[in-house]
Amino acid sequence: MSYKWGQLVNGQKYYPLHVGQAEIMQTKARFIAAIAGTGGGKTVTGPLWIAQEIERIGKTRNLSHEPIVGFVVAPTFDILARATIPTLIQTFKGTKLEGIYKPSIRQYILPKELGRLWLLSADRPGGLEGGQIDFAWIDEGGQLKYESWVAIRGRLGVKMSRALITTTPYSRNWLYYNFLKMFKVGDKMYFVKQWHSITNPGYPLAEYEAAKREMSPQRFAMRYEAEFMKLSGLVYPDMDRCFRPARDIPQIPAGVGERVGGIDFGWNDPFAAGSGILTPMDYTIPDTLIITRERYKRQCSIEVHAKNLVKGTRYYADPSEPEQIRKLRLAGIDVKPNKIRSIQAGIDLVNARIYSDRLIISDECIAAKAESTEYQYPQEEDQTSGEEPIPGFEHAMDYIRYCVCGIDRHKLSKRMGEYSEVA
Repeated sequence: MSYKWGQLVNGQKYYPLHVGQAEIMQTKARFIAAIAGTGGGKTVTGPLWIAQEIERIGKTRNLSHEPIVGFVVAPTFDILARATIPTLIQTFKGTKLEGIYKPSIRQYILPKELGRLWLLSADRPGGLEGGQIDFAWIDEGGQLKYESWVAIRGRLGVKMSRALITTTPYSRNWLYYNFLKMFKVGDKMYFVKQWHSITNPGYPLAEYEAAKREMSPQRFAMRYEAEFMKLSGLVYPDMDRCFRPARDIPQIPAGVGERVGGIDFGWNDPFAAGSGILTPMDYTIPDTLIITRERYKRQCSIEVHAKNLVKGTRYYADPSEPEQIRKLRLAGIDVKPNKIRSIQAGIDLVNARIYSDRLIISDECIAAKAESTEYQYPQEEDQTSGEEPIPGFEHAMDYIRYCVCGIDRHKLSKRMGEYSEVA
């Protein structure tokens, strides 16, 4: 006999898992990603996994003395309120975990003083900071900024707690590089399961086939087949050719070339800085910018950042923060404001280096690698509108742009004369 999802059977709710969901529930990995096509049954897996985690923790800990503290996170409050929280409440309703949802404090209070779940949006990554937790479920995690994942992972560290991400893929972002690739190279800390929409027996095949006919292959592969695709409309569509493993980065002898870098200031947004070497014109790989170091931190004083920057490096920085520049100089850092006002002019200079193979970036610069796959123009379907890039994934991209503008400012051609500069 086949049962419906959540049907009461002998007084208990029954959840007939399909193969993708079953593997998520069975894995012992610490960091788990359920990556599925739309309607594939990923979000409904989250509350079941939480219930399993509570049961597992309860076997090793007296919850009356140390109650559960968990995170339920969505990328925006709209997703949290519309999909994530209702799914959690509905799944726990009528079970031993049925509790009280308190929207005013954004908590779900578990029964019998078992603990509480914080219901959080990642609109402001700073709101994810503070304290240690027992587990985290991140719904539609593919939309999170990399810094939000860093904040959540920081809350899992002391207890070596686990995290589940349920999502449809949105681009080759940090989830692709920090989860899928780690899993594929055999890192036992990670587990990833990808499945199509129609892996869920309840998803209509007719709808799946209609979407396949009506969508571009790229968009269909992402939305219905859970494949990570390289988005159209990216500001730097071929920056991936610049990234190399650290062992493959050319070793430049001491005293050869100029030490250069870029800085994008931030407090709630990350302070992003990168640095490396610009090779001489007469070198074996001439006029090549090689970025090997990266700093990507939030809510640190400028004095702390200064201690982590490379002395002897000339940094080109966001010109809108003259006081921050002054403080870095007082700390002994050689820093100059970026003088190219136009974002598009800087983008053109960066792309010129990409397509002439004169930009090399270590793949240890994780933030740059992650942001490069999401830094894009506003789009209508797959068409670029020509406006300025969408904000939110630009911090590492800005330090690269500022650095390139600083070293290549003189290369702006007459054709680029329309771009205004800071005097």
